[in-house]
Amino acid sequence: MLEFIDLEMIKMNIFAIFASLVIVGIFKNIRKALTIYFSILLLFSMGSLYYMKSVAQENIQSFKKANELKCTQADSEYRVSIDEKWIIDKNYFIKDSLMIRADKCEIFK
Repeated sequence: MLEFIDLEMIKMNIFAIFASLVIVGIFKNIRKALTIYFSILLLFSMGSLYYMKSVAQENIQSFKKANELKCTQADSEYRVSIDEKWIIDKNYFIKDSLMIRADKCEIFK
């Protein structure tokens, strides 16, 4: 699941840090504030990882059903399908030397 950590995860952690500063202001007990901070951080992180993993699994299932997917990587978009000779390796779509994470795709319409 660690392969899904990216910019969204970092943004959430920054938000959690600011939230913890507010909590420290509310609760004068630093130990209680840190416990709440790490609990919030853990919940946000696990929730985000679970969501990204479930999106990846849905996209992989769609790919296996011969649906065409539109995937983004950096500023580029790719059409991913079995017909285009893409393959699956764990949570990535691979063609030649290009690897695209499965959670960065959506069904092409």
